[in-house]
Amino acid sequence: MEFSPLPVMLLLTSLIPLTHAQGSSKAVVSIKPDTHVYTCERVILRCDLQRGGGDSGWIYSWYKNNDRLYVNRDRFSADSTMQEVTISCVIKSDRGDYTCRGQRHDSQSSEISDAVTLAVSETPQPVLKVSPQTWLTEGDSVTLSCEVTDSYTDWTFSWYRDVPYSDNNGHFIYRAVLLSDSSRGSGGNYTLSPAALNHTGVYVCRGEREERAFHTYYSNLQPLWITGESPPVSLIINPSRTQHFTNDSLSLSCEDQSNSTGWTVRQYTHKWGLSICSQSGSVTASTCKISSLSTSHTGVYWCESQSEENSNPVNITVYAPGPSRVEAPSSVLMLISSVVTAAPYLLVTIILLVKCYRARAHTEDRIKNAVIEE
Repeated sequence: MEFSPLPVMLLLTSLIPLTHAQGSSKAVVSIKPDTHVYTCERVILRCDLQRGGGDSGWIYSWYKNNDRLYVNRDRFSADSTMQEVTISCVIKSDRGDYTCRGQRHDSQSSEISDAVTLAVSETPQPVLKVSPQTWLTEGDSVTLSCEVTDSYTDWTFSWYRDVPYSDNNGHFIYRAVLLSDSSRGSGGNYTLSPAALNHTGVYVCRGEREERAFHTYYSNLQPLWITGESPPVSLIINPSRTQHFTNDSLSLSCEDQSNSTGWTVRQYTHKWGLSICSQSGSVTASTCKISSLSTSHTGVYWCESQSEENSNPVNITVYAPGPSRVEAPSSVLMLISSVVTAAPYLLVTIILLVKCYRARAHTEDRIKNAVIEE
């Protein structure tokens, strides 16, 4: 009797585990807080079974762009089953398509999930602007505007002012301190009306997303300079002028007209930003002395007390003598000197040329007369 392999094949097939049998579960990926996040946000990847899988006995495998994802590395962590994978500080290289699959100890396996794309954008920096201008008179109105260039519209904003503090080594450092009435500018506009002397300073803003704990970088620094008729202290400049040249010396001091204590000379320059004058000179009490000015000292200077009273700010400009200012007069003198030196030789040459011309003309006349007489 001839042997048929078909019954044997059916028997063997019935003994093989049904990895994707009818009614098997399909894995589903979810990402929190969103599939579009910003750099260094905390992201949680979760794998769930859509149906019929139960909650116990499953372990999970993760894939990124179809490659196996291993979580035993920096920034990645997971529970024992790997149902949830946490990225503590997401970076741009983490973006991609994520899939997962569940397996049981009895070799049962879920269907692999559909891919979910994680998009990672650079954390935005708001742009801080001022209207109508940065220099104001006490009593004016000014509005600071904070804007994030982004596709989202649910931003709220917080407002800060840079203030100095002394670290453990006695060095002054500036940090952003939340304004007590910051909430009134949550919509993006912070208005000072009327502006007062103690509003002089440097401001920054920061944006937050309402639905999750995320904030942007701090904005650009935006100074405000307020002048008044009767400031409690005056900034005395010696020499008494606002325009100076490099290598000059300069002394700035606070002349107190009130009972405030702890006056300090502050400066805001392009090189140092907001700082205390001691960073570019020597300080004795409320006086700052700069022995040798450079163009980097160009900026705004003012006095501020520990109680946040201010003097009127002063804009100081330091110029470097340009080469044209020195070389141009020298070039002119050299030209004049050359002309004067060459003048006698030039005069003699002209006289000789005139004499030669006259002699030649006289000779030609004599020849013409001789021809006519013949």
